[in-house]
Amino acid sequence: MAVACGASPTGEAGASAAAAAQSKPQDINHLEPRRDSVGPRPARFAWTAVPNAGTYSLNIWNEVDTKVVEQHGLTATTAPWPEGLEVPLGTYFWAVVAVRDGRPIAESGLSAFVITE
Repeated sequence: MAVACGASPTGEAGASAAAAAQSKPQDINHLEPRRDSVGPRPARFAWTAVPNAGTYSLNIWNEVDTKVVEQHGLTATTAPWPEGLEVPLGTYFWAVVAVRDGRPIAESGLSAFVITE
């Protein structure tokens, strides 16, 4: 029986793999409302900070994939429920993008919340 052993990556290939690992986009975690939360309309949205983010963009969609909120240029990791926004009971999805120098550097992905009252 023969066993083949490979060397660890070195040279250009190793450098490329290390660079790719370091440039991997960071994740943003949803804090409030929590994923799949059910209850009253959230008073605010909160998420984890991304180092070196200049601003954040918050987007909210309804269950038929229509965007109901689009806020850009947020500098904090929280945002109140948009003033004057009235929505019917139902399922909604929200996502946050961290931006630096006009380019996205991290994304949260979609998180659902259900407004029942």
